[in-house]
Amino acid sequence: MVVSRLGKKPVCRSRSERMTFPAFTALVLVTFVSFRGFEARYGVKDNCFMMLIFTILIGGGLGAALGYFGKCSSGACPLTANPRRGAMVGALLGLLVHFASGRSGSGSVNVSTANVTRIQESQFETEVVQSTLPVVVDFYASWCGPCKILSPMLEDLAGPLTNKVKFVKINVDEANTLAQRMEIQAMPTLLFFKNGKVVDRSVGLPSRELLKTRLESLAKML
Repeated sequence: MVVSRLGKKPVCRSRSERMTFPAFTALVLVTFVSFRGFEARYGVKDNCFMMLIFTILIGGGLGAALGYFGKCSSGACPLTANPRRGAMVGALLGLLVHFASGRSGSGSVNVSTANVTRIQESQFETEVVQSTLPVVVDFYASWCGPCKILSPMLEDLAGPLTNKVKFVKINVDEANTLAQRMEIQAMPTLLFFKNGKVVDRSVGLPSRELLKTRLESLAKML
């Protein structure tokens, strides 16, 4: 136990209380790494809700464990006071990790990039259906975390194929009629077109290797 001073009053801090900040930091880092690892390993097949539940459970579980192994009696260390409080704080941090990963930088996914052009619903007929090249259409939402992960991946993989395949993206929140017509039920969804018809479909966040294989297969349909 050490003694510190706040104003003129001595304050005693236990070892567990002094470990509160490192515990918070470790919880955030482990939750974030677990979040990214889960996405990379399994992809996201049920839109953003699945990842929201996952991060809350991971954060809550880690917080409860820290609360159990790092108890303190003064109540000055909210994370390590008890398992229940630790679980609540951990779940909150997990929620913050989810929103930080999924909602920040929404503008970047909502603009055209070097290899993927953002189009409006009114352009779908000319840019996709009437295209002489095969087309990959990324149906996304600016609030969807997995969509933000897919966007730079698709941009990177599209680079070597732009002379054989056209890449476009459409914000489903601005194209409700088209989304219903194309039966878009989860984001991100990739539709692969050849001669104006859908020849393949990918729902959720695919692995980089799988997406590369499917894009190369589409390019060979010329």
